[in-house]
Amino acid sequence: MGARDPSAQYSYSDVVLSLFGNALSQGEYLSDLAQFKNKFCNQIFNWIPSLDTVEYVCQELKTKTIIENTSSGIVHEFN
Repeated sequence: MGARDPSAQYSYSDVVLSLFGNALSQGEYLSDLAQFKNKFCNQIFNWIPSLDTVEYVCQELKTKTIIENTSSGIVHEFN
């Protein structure tokens, strides 16, 4: 993934770990991340980004879909 801009407050790992923690605490949507952040704001690992930051970082990571056809006619899409 590389590194984000040095002036960015949160790294890619902060975003991925917050999404992982949200999923482990049975969060189903990005909006559940706000409750996750409020619940764990006093912990030592309080580098939990806001919902807007997570959405912005996910947009940064978005890439073009690559479509490949096999000789047997199967279509694979990679992103």
